[in-house]
Amino acid sequence: MVSLRYANGSPLSAARYDDVLTAESAGSVEQMQKVLDALDMSQNLGKVDGVARMIGTRYALGDPYEVYSRRGQFKARVKPATDNGRVDGKPVYFSQEVWESKSMHVGGHSGFADVAKSDGVR
Repeated sequence: MVSLRYANGSPLSAARYDDVLTAESAGSVEQMQKVLDALDMSQNLGKVDGVARMIGTRYALGDPYEVYSRRGQFKARVKPATDNGRVDGKPVYFSQEVWESKSMHVGGHSGFADVAKSDGVR
């Protein structure tokens, strides 16, 4: 979803890219390329010095968040969910009980380790 804001009828002064990639669209290289192509086309909107933010979850290596970060179009703000960035660290956003409950519900899925290190673009 892209949220665009106009300033007094002039070109876009701000764009917010929120969850442009989903678990479903990260399922194949072709789907991720379509998302990246749409993002690239949207760069023609707005002011030259406008503000743009991209918020979302990383689902795969080489996803649009990584590509835009590597290009320098967005700067990643890494905020780990644990004090050491690993699953065995102390939770930062949840109590230990909630953290353990979440890890049990996710089971052996490696995605929970990604939550701990939280290497998404924010």
